[in-house]
Amino acid sequence: MFSTQAGSNGVGDSRAYVWIIGTVSGTGKIEIQHDSELILQDGAKNTQTIAFVNTSYGGTLGVRGDTGFAGNVSGFGADDKLNFANFKLATFRMAYMQGADGQEGIMSIASGTAHDRFTLLGHYVASGFHTTADSFGGTIVTYSPPPAMAQLASVIAGGSHADVPSAAATYSPPQEVPSLATPHA
Repeated sequence: MFSTQAGSNGVGDSRAYVWIIGTVSGTGKIEIQHDSELILQDGAKNTQTIAFVNTSYGGTLGVRGDTGFAGNVSGFGADDKLNFANFKLATFRMAYMQGADGQEGIMSIASGTAHDRFTLLGHYVASGFHTTADSFGGTIVTYSPPPAMAQLASVIAGGSHADVPSAAATYSPPQEVPSLATPHA
C-alpha cells in the first residue's frame, strides 16, 4: 500500500515513469508533471487526489488491476491522458455529469463487468471527452474542450471578449424598459 498524507508527492520533472503496486490511500495529492506517467496497479481510494501539474507536454494517469480507481483527478487538460488498461474500447461506456456548482463532476466508466466512478475537479463538458485504444487493448480517455468553451476560458483568463463568437452578439435589448409601477394603455 502507498499512502500519502496532507501535502504533495511529485511524479517527475520530465518523462518520469512511476508504477505503484498496491492501493493508494491517505489524504494527500500525487502530482503528475510534464511528460510523466503514473501507473496505479491497484487503484486509489476516494480521499486521494491525482493532479496534473505543468503538463504542457502531456501527462498520463494509468489505472490497472481490478480494485478500481475512486480518487479525485485535478488539472486534467487537453494534453493529458487517462489510460484504463482493463477497460476494453470495444465495450467501453462513459458518462460525465457536471456538479451543480460547476467546480467538479463525476466520471463513470464501464467495460464488460468492470466499472469505476471518480471525481474530476474543474469544469468539463461531456462532449469534450474522447476515447482511443491503447497499445494493449485498453482505453485512453482524452479531453479537448469544445471551441466555444475554449474561447470562453480564454476570456476568463484575461483574453478579449471579442474572441468569443456568440449568439448574444445578434441580440438587441429593448431600448426602453416599461416601468412595472405605471400601467400601460
